[in-house]
Amino acid sequence: MDRMDELKMEIDEVKGFLIKTRKDVQLAQYAVDQQANFLKKKINELDLLKDLFMNMVEEREQLSPGSMTEEDHELLR
Repeated sequence: MDRMDELKMEIDEVKGFLIKTRKDVQLAQYAVDQQANFLKKKINELDLLKDLFMNMVEEREQLSPGSMTEEDHELLR
């Protein structure tokens, strides 16, 4: 086998690794994007729940001054 044949074989081998690695990277990027979307949704959900909780605690505080607990303060941070 001459050098040209060896080089062709090596190129084919590296090309196979390149294609597989590119697919792996694309799959990993897709997974990262999905996790980022999930995180954004959960952060939005958390913000909405905190707003609701704050409104409810504030209403309770108006009806019964001094009713806000330390736990309420912690949850609103």
